[in-house]
Amino acid sequence: TVWWCDGAASPEELVRRGSPGTHQAQEAQNGLHLYETLTLPIPQHMDRLITIGVQQVSEGAVSGFAVIPFPLPALQA
Repeated sequence: TVWWCDGAASPEELVRRGSPGTHQAQEAQNGLHLYETLTLPIPQHMDRLITIGVQQVSEGAVSGFAVIPFPLPALQA
């Protein structure tokens, strides 16, 4: 699964503050690629930092999140 949240977040914070993508659990295509639709904010005048997290889900088991901060550039400076 792929999740996101506003600002920088640890894996534990992502669980509390995050939002899942629309595709829910999915098998990685060719074992490497996940495709997801996220309802991200569109920063108008200031850059914004979000955190994206990936979590492995299998029958009856869920891993912790691997997270990475990601800057969203503003549309207008």
